[in-house]
Amino acid sequence: MDKEKLLKDIERFLEVYKILGPEAKAVFEAQLAPHLATLDQKTRELYRALLNSAQDGLSVVDTIANLEAQRQSGRPE
Repeated sequence: MDKEKLLKDIERFLEVYKILGPEAKAVFEAQLAPHLATLDQKTRELYRALLNSAQDGLSVVDTIANLEAQRQSGRPE
């Protein structure tokens, strides 16, 4: 995947999540949960890291740092 496109996608996700109301966020998260259950653990953890960053109101840079840290922690030593 193109790194620039990935950055734009993350930025857009964070922007949209930020403007959702509490009820819309709850609905989104409830709809996302069954999908996450179908993914492999590594991918599921990356999605959760992205969602946690959005919930915490982190910037794109901080979100990418969180995703990278999650990706690194998922690597075998």
